[in-house]
Amino acid sequence: MTKSRALLLAENEIIETERCILRTLTLADSQDMFEYCSNPNVAKYTTFEPHQTLRESEEAIANFFIPDQLTKWAIELKKNNKMIGTIDMMAMTADSTEFGWAISEDYWGQGIVAEVARPLVKLAFEELGLIKIEAKHHVDNPNSGRVMAKIGMSYWGKNYISPEKYQTKSLEVAYYGMTKDDYDKLSMK
Repeated sequence: MTKSRALLLAENEIIETERCILRTLTLADSQDMFEYCSNPNVAKYTTFEPHQTLRESEEAIANFFIPDQLTKWAIELKKNNKMIGTIDMMAMTADSTEFGWAISEDYWGQGIVAEVARPLVKLAFEELGLIKIEAKHHVDNPNSGRVMAKIGMSYWGKNYISPEKYQTKSLEVAYYGMTKDDYDKLSMK
């Protein structure tokens, strides 16, 4: 009998990398989230506006992260047990998912997002049996595109997205993706 997708995700609720632990978010993470989500430099490249109050961070955790906790992880630094960002597999379908992340500006350019995304790519293709993963970034944030390329994704084009349930602003975005075939070719190297 094969394992359900929910069981496979539950078995991966904690994922360890060299510098980080991916784990479930809780309300105890509200202050750490507020620290980076209130930064306009972080928010300008995301689908959310800068958090103005700690309550906004609490609401984000309670309404966005906790209900879908099997596909959303806190990025916690091992060296200080501080939650410095989030990474998730949004809009999961029978055969694909979309990755998304936000990280404190203090940790930009250190390779942390690529480090924590790699085990999720492996999880998506090797354990969950997905055939495609995607990600998008604000066109004015090419650093996220470089992260996507580092984890094996290819540029697929640009699009314009308008506000949705968890998104408060319209964005011009660049799309990246990877298929299972792409992943298998990379894994053979």
